[in-house]
Amino acid sequence: MKTMTLSQGVMGGGFIRNGGGRDTATADEANRFRGRFARVRSAEAVRTSGSVAEHILTVREATDTADLDAVYRLTHDAFLEQGYCEPQPDGRLIHYPHLEGLPETTALVAEENGEIVGTNSVTLDGPAGLHVDVDFKTECDRIRAECSALGRSLGASWRIATKRSCRSATAVIKGLIRETVRRFVAGSVETVVFTFNPRHERIYKRLLNMTTIARHGGTVQGLNNAPAVFMRWDLETCPDQWLRTRDEFARREAARARNQVEWERRS
Repeated sequence: MKTMTLSQGVMGGGFIRNGGGRDTATADEANRFRGRFARVRSAEAVRTSGSVAEHILTVREATDTADLDAVYRLTHDAFLEQGYCEPQPDGRLIHYPHLEGLPETTALVAEENGEIVGTNSVTLDGPAGLHVDVDFKTECDRIRAECSALGRSLGASWRIATKRSCRSATAVIKGLIRETVRRFVAGSVETVVFTFNPRHERIYKRLLNMTTIARHGGTVQGLNNAPAVFMRWDLETCPDQWLRTRDEFARREAARARNQVEWERRS
């Protein structure tokens, strides 16, 4: 299937399983990356007012098989409602199985009053690659080479979904975005790639200052009726609303300064 490149430029989980033949240094690097995540408080709490009672939303890392099972079931139901997949006999959808169970991948879950109502996954680029390699390999390799030349880490965000019955879907999405940004910033990842259905393109551009890199007019692997846009996020253009701490703002300013130096060097 062909993709159309639109622009070029300088933007899960938690079980560690050492597969046979993995590069030890790379695995160790991924474990250190996950360790940097762990040293920062992982829960992102958001209070939303309801007509009956207050709702507490917490975004955290999936920690056991029950969490992951909830992720697979929620993904299945959300994608099925959108017509992106066929009903599965077990009610689960594992979209990119080659990225599951890796040190580089972390699944996030959003809980509302103890119920898992949303999910997103984040992956650090490594031996298994990223989910965008399946449908946008050429474009991803271009960004990968750019990041390597600039000494930047590359990551991906994928499998964002919310439960249809969730009373505060907007709060869930924003909570997942905030925790995703926090984890990448804490892990010194300055460029992250995404794929979305084209109807979500404008909102993510507005929310996160993302850049559209390419479009896929057909259907992406493993899904039905699912055209996609390939988008990127860079820390230096991240809006203020997703940064909370002095360290996060300082990291963005440092990224902007390095980007300016590189721009001047190339000019």
